[in-house]
Amino acid sequence: MRIGSAIAASVIASGLAGCRDPVAPGSDVLRAATNPLPPALRLQNETGEPVYYFVAERNALALLDFVLCTNPSCPAVPARGAVSLPYGQISGYRSGAREAVVLHWRLRPQSGGYAPDSVRALVVPL
Repeated sequence: MRIGSAIAASVIASGLAGCRDPVAPGSDVLRAATNPLPPALRLQNETGEPVYYFVAERNALALLDFVLCTNPSCPAVPARGAVSLPYGQISGYRSGAREAVVLHWRLRPQSGGYAPDSVRALVVPL
């Protein structure tokens, strides 16, 4: 009987966890959504510190040569703020692209500068 209750609780918890907004993928620090007119990607920071980002069209990402920016003046979504990024500013974007990858991180002080805390990725339908 206890096993049945545990299974039922697990099914209910899984169902509730799946009730997130399907058009707003998110990580622990950032949410992303698209706006159809004008076509733009909206990034919403859910934390009290800046979240730095790099956005690329999904198929172009493997072809790009980039380095994570570790300077506090790099593109960032301000603390508890939002940024709207027109599709034309997405690296490798072309008309008809279906997905973008939003790489994002926070910066941590380190001797001689800053380093990313960890790099997170969101795949966002366009």
